[in-house]
Amino acid sequence: MKILKTIPFILIMLISILFSCHPDDELIRVLYVDVENGSDDNVGTSLENAFQSITKASSVLQPGDKLILMPGIYYERSVIGELATSRDQPIQIVAEKPGETIISGVWRNAAEGKVEWKDEGNGIFSTEKSYPSLFAWTEDNHFLYRYMELEHLKIQEIPSRDRYGLFKGPASGFAYEEGKIYLKLPDGKNPNGKKLMFSLPSFGEEPNERLMVINSSYVILDGIRFQGTGTYGVTFTKPNCIIRNCIFEYCREGAALYDNSLMEWCEYSYPGLYDLVEETKQINDGNIMIYPMVKDYHPSNWYEGSIAYPYLPDGTESRSPRNFEIRHCFIHEAFDGLLLGGFDDSEAHLNVFQNCYDNHVEIEAWTDSGFSVNLRFHHNLLLSCPYGPISHQEPNKLKGPHYVYNNVIVGFDDHGWDPWTLIKSKCYGIGRGFYYYNNLFWVKSAIPYWNNEEWTQEWLKTFDFRNNIFIFSEEMRKPNGPEGSEIFFRSGGNLMVAEKYEKSILESFLRNGGVQLNTIEEIKFKDPSNLDFNLLSGSPAIDKGVTIEGFNEQLTNPDIGPFEFGSEVPADWPRARKTIFTTSIPDFNFLDE
Repeated sequence: MKILKTIPFILIMLISILFSCHPDDELIRVLYVDVENGSDDNVGTSLENAFQSITKASSVLQPGDKLILMPGIYYERSVIGELATSRDQPIQIVAEKPGETIISGVWRNAAEGKVEWKDEGNGIFSTEKSYPSLFAWTEDNHFLYRYMELEHLKIQEIPSRDRYGLFKGPASGFAYEEGKIYLKLPDGKNPNGKKLMFSLPSFGEEPNERLMVINSSYVILDGIRFQGTGTYGVTFTKPNCIIRNCIFEYCREGAALYDNSLMEWCEYSYPGLYDLVEETKQINDGNIMIYPMVKDYHPSNWYEGSIAYPYLPDGTESRSPRNFEIRHCFIHEAFDGLLLGGFDDSEAHLNVFQNCYDNHVEIEAWTDSGFSVNLRFHHNLLLSCPYGPISHQEPNKLKGPHYVYNNVIVGFDDHGWDPWTLIKSKCYGIGRGFYYYNNLFWVKSAIPYWNNEEWTQEWLKTFDFRNNIFIFSEEMRKPNGPEGSEIFFRSGGNLMVAEKYEKSILESFLRNGGVQLNTIEEIKFKDPSNLDFNLLSGSPAIDKGVTIEGFNEQLTNPDIGPFEFGSEVPADWPRARKTIFTTSIPDFNFLDE
């Protein structure tokens, strides 16, 4: 009898040791990893006996566990195996201090300043390395551009395969030839003893590893910084996962995701890219040359990436992942920001995009299985894009519909005021509609959409522009395409300011109750210099919009533009920012509900 009574007491004591309290008052086990002070010979159940590696902790994870990662740099590739996780028993992998846990793919010896560099003359140094790198940067985030040949690095010239011809490249950078890295730092400085970061290589160059692979559903990542991978920072092969408060630096793709996934309060960037663009702009007669530096010079568009990318099971492309949501993220200093079109039945909202040099968002797939079905891009802030802020350019494949509404798209700085186009619209074919409602576009000069003489002009019938504000402070340039093709797209209730314009294009946008103004001041924005585009009393945009079935029928007299007069702009409306961290952790809800 004493034994029978003692067993439950022992079990209770063991449970109290192994588990701690879940936010929902469930008992969970907490494990610790401390790369600086832990040991893989420990049991990991307290900070005092923490594991040293994520790999070791992963080998003992069970459904319902919470894994706390202490600050430090983890130079390892981790795999979370197939666990019987569930909604009630998820896995949480959490940084103890957000942003200070770094899972890194960089070359460790170089990052610690331990590499011996040989002086090759003229400010160029070399060292042996068994594989190349995609990205490289200095300790103070000076972006080191990858030249394809040592000779190009020496003479600081880039030969373009396209119309750009030969142009000047950045003064510093690196090249990889015959098992050696050749490096030139700013001002030809000696790299010996300096901490330098070299990432893993990209697709097509070995080894192209992902830093973390998670083969289980119902996993939450929180507060981790992924750094220096030429492919993905983290890959989820199963559905129902959440990434929160994570940073992806110098990762070509942030995360590969499957069905029912959520990203929030994350950051994605190539720090230092803005300065690289500015440097090459200054030495090329004021022309922004990052597009040919990537698309025409690098093979496979090496710097082209996305904060999120669709995971395709078993390497097949039978269909795109579904039900992906991304919100409150900060995507900046990148070539491309977000490949939303790689998913179906998905949305992106309340994000900030800044200085993305090809597209802020690509609403196209670029995979054989992708048809970009039923996508919503809304309530986002898009700042500075020199080529095309929004892209739908997958001919004969995009099914849609795509809903783009209540976004603010502004030139913002010298890199973005004169984009080539507002919308890359190479999407003739099977589109079910591309709907632009209540957006604000404000640039100096651009074509409003991309067209071409050779394209079947039926594609324009799938575009619908209503209740948008278009501001071209210098010129709305005429799109290419056959004369008269502008009659195809639908429009209503748009407001237009353009110093110079093609009359037929302007009139097409002003069909069905459009408003033309002569100056920006006439719109009566509240504080546009601080990105406050609320309407003031007396604005000609008030009550001048059109009613759109299924969108704004609840409004008696809708306004033109992203903000209804008199309504409160929500506190979570995206603002230009320096970083993304939030210390208040919201309740998590998986998207499979």
